[in-house]
Amino acid sequence: GAWRVGAAGLQVTRSIGDGDLKGSGVTADPEVTEMALGPGDTFLVVASDGLWDVVSSEAAVGLVHDTVKEPSMCAQRLATEALTRGSKDNITVLVAFLQPVRSLELIFSEGKAKWKRTETEYGSLVH
Repeated sequence: GAWRVGAAGLQVTRSIGDGDLKGSGVTADPEVTEMALGPGDTFLVVASDGLWDVVSSEAAVGLVHDTVKEPSMCAQRLATEALTRGSKDNITVLVAFLQPVRSLELIFSEGKAKWKRTETEYGSLVH
């Protein structure tokens, strides 16, 4: 079931704006991480706990790489993966591309080709 707070058992998502519940550990302050973007950064995934509770950052990157030929489907694919993995939380996903998609397709396909060469030369590697 949903997380609830206070004597009335109000759902956490509904209680954020209720001043009388501030003493119960409810806050509207988001968890934020700042990072400087570099020239090699190709996309950004912004998502709620519904995704991150069940999909690792590495898995999310892999799913975007596999779906980049259909950029409008990347966020939907991540959300569907979270549902498939049994997420019980709200799922919101946004994928923002920082480079033209055609460039990303080339970068990702070259990376996959390089990985396949490395795997052939050195045997199967564990990720």
